[in-house]
Amino acid sequence: MYRSFRETKEKTISFCYSIEYHQTFKCDSGLLFRGSGRIGRTRSTITISISFLIIYTVQTNIYDFLKNQKKVEQRFHVEDGFVCHPLIKKDLMLAKDFQINIASNAVESSTLVVLPTGMGKTIIAILVAAEKISEDDGKILMVSPTRPLTEQHHDSFERFLNIEGMIMFSGSMKPEKRVEEWKKARIVFSTPQTINNDLQKERYDLSGVSLLIVDEAHRSVGDYAYTGILSNYHGHVLALTASPGGDSRKIMEVIENLGVDNIEVRTSDAEDVRGHIKGINIEWRRTELPVSMKAIKDLVNDYLQERVRKLRKLGFLRDSRPGMVSKKKLLKTRDEILKKYIRNKGLMFGSLHNQAQAVQADHMLELLETQGVIQCRMYIDRMRKKMKKTKAEKGFLKDPRIMDSINRLEKYIGPSHPKLDLLEDIVRSSVEKGETMIIFTQIRDTIPLIMDRLEGIRIERFVGQSKGKDGRGLKQKEQKEILDRFRKREFDVLIATSVAEEGIDIPDVDLVLFYEPIPSEIRTIQRRGRTGRSSTGKVIILITSGTRDEAYYWAEGSRERKMGRIMSWLSHESVDQEGDDYDE
Repeated sequence: MYRSFRETKEKTISFCYSIEYHQTFKCDSGLLFRGSGRIGRTRSTITISISFLIIYTVQTNIYDFLKNQKKVEQRFHVEDGFVCHPLIKKDLMLAKDFQINIASNAVESSTLVVLPTGMGKTIIAILVAAEKISEDDGKILMVSPTRPLTEQHHDSFERFLNIEGMIMFSGSMKPEKRVEEWKKARIVFSTPQTINNDLQKERYDLSGVSLLIVDEAHRSVGDYAYTGILSNYHGHVLALTASPGGDSRKIMEVIENLGVDNIEVRTSDAEDVRGHIKGINIEWRRTELPVSMKAIKDLVNDYLQERVRKLRKLGFLRDSRPGMVSKKKLLKTRDEILKKYIRNKGLMFGSLHNQAQAVQADHMLELLETQGVIQCRMYIDRMRKKMKKTKAEKGFLKDPRIMDSINRLEKYIGPSHPKLDLLEDIVRSSVEKGETMIIFTQIRDTIPLIMDRLEGIRIERFVGQSKGKDGRGLKQKEQKEILDRFRKREFDVLIATSVAEEGIDIPDVDLVLFYEPIPSEIRTIQRRGRTGRSSTGKVIILITSGTRDEAYYWAEGSRERKMGRIMSWLSHESVDQEGDDYDE
């Protein structure tokens, strides 16, 4: 059902945001609706149940509008289990009900598709592109966040479509060449930065584009290049994401920037999805820090809380509970300090000094709690070896509590972190069963430690292109070669950082192991999507009790549930034509 609307002759709907009201309003033109309880409707009234405010400007009766929406007639035929279309190669694309249903609706109107990783968002894009090209002679533009992802989409479209003129743009291609290729291309694949840069320099425009496909559409916020492209385009949009996020304001910003009219949400238990996905079993394995690590933790935490108290006295971090200040808020405080004390340099530098030391202590604590003693030592060693230390760093290293904690770190004997014992048992047991798996870790420094513990197991490292503190990154060609070898089962375990979360065409695996929970519902969903496609998958998350591991675990779960409620309301499945209620 339509949830975000552009201006038309009949109706205009725009979105704004607020928190927590509950009231019923008459359904007349131009009324303001606020809600926080449930959604229901009759011909004359609407009650809203969401955690944001929606301004409706309606020239027609909403009930009649909802009532008149009808399911789009399917445009794709199926023969012997394969999709049949004049522009799709015969007997190649397996027909899946949910993909065909979503694509049929997406051809009709600008659509945001929310579909878990591994369920074929690219296939939906190919179906919609084939139909759009058969309808008119317009151009199709598909933008993706990274070059490897752009290459994957180009290869997938070429594999399935009987279409000439598929071109891939890159920043390394000369601008004059891009202009020349743009004129004759039918489908263009590119990163958004390249297209946005060309638009800003007026090398070409999007007037001839009949379909804009936006992959990883949750990035369509702030000053990311997607927003620049979308502001220059007013045609048909197909947006794809595994998760738009758990923040209602951000979700609404994504929807507004995309300008979509329709939202298609599918989960593993949707009627047209059942049978096409095998499901995922999730386990949480807990461990505890040894007494010696807890003692170090207490010293660093005492220092951190002292810095937080000083910042609170200066008027910052007042909205955070003592002892519960997140890294995000600590980092944000820097901008608040610069803004507040722009005319008082003395207070500004004193506040920035405390803020920087709080961030240093927080990072040290995070490494100790979630990664291990060795990673914590490495962080301190890098700070010590810096030729030009800041005043904050010098003061941090000279504090008696930090000096004591460093001394204890250097004398520590035992596994870098108790998670390593858990991880080794899980991996060796899995490999003995002939299973493949991906291990995700936040920190590159943790990768060599895990690989050392898994001696004798066929394992490969998979990181980004940038040079890390643990050594050089992997070039795109090297990344592709590693994934090809993994697909051929030349090794059993891939250990990866966040580079493997989004978009990369990683083979389906039997087990995904999180070395630590992450507070992002988007990244968690993307990680989980690496298993459970062809057979029932398994996810194991390692958690250290009494640490931020636990806090991240609860935060991610809460955000994911909130996102599910919001997307359920926004999707066409949550509001039927009979006036049933949706209860949060």
